[in-house]
Amino acid sequence: MNETKSTSGSDNRSTLSLDIHNTTGKYILDTDGNPVEEPDLEAWGRWMEQEGVRRVANTVLGNAKIVSTVFLGLDHSFSDEGPPILFETMVFPGKGRGDGTLYGDWHELDARRYSTRENAVLGHEELVAEWENK
Repeated sequence: MNETKSTSGSDNRSTLSLDIHNTTGKYILDTDGNPVEEPDLEAWGRWMEQEGVRRVANTVLGNAKIVSTVFLGLDHSFSDEGPPILFETMVFPGKGRGDGTLYGDWHELDARRYSTRENAVLGHEELVAEWENK
């Protein structure tokens, strides 16, 4: 945290501002889809807002359930020990509208988290196989 002096007329008071260039556990994906740390909060935010960059896999099952795997962008390990948890697969109970489109209840039936893209892709495939006939 940086301390900055703010002077307004005769008022001389200290205010605190966050240094957005500190390492904060924020990540983006490189061009190969591998996580890299992004210490700049504004750059991280711009990357996260891009359409589709976080999606790893999305499968609509024959029973209308939806298996979705995404890159989280933040370390969800909530620990200083072990690798960061950066990917998540969730299963949602999708429903058909009769016109070929799906919507969901959007409460998850199952969820798993991973440290690497490779494990996230494998985990996605495992959940697809597990939930295909449930």
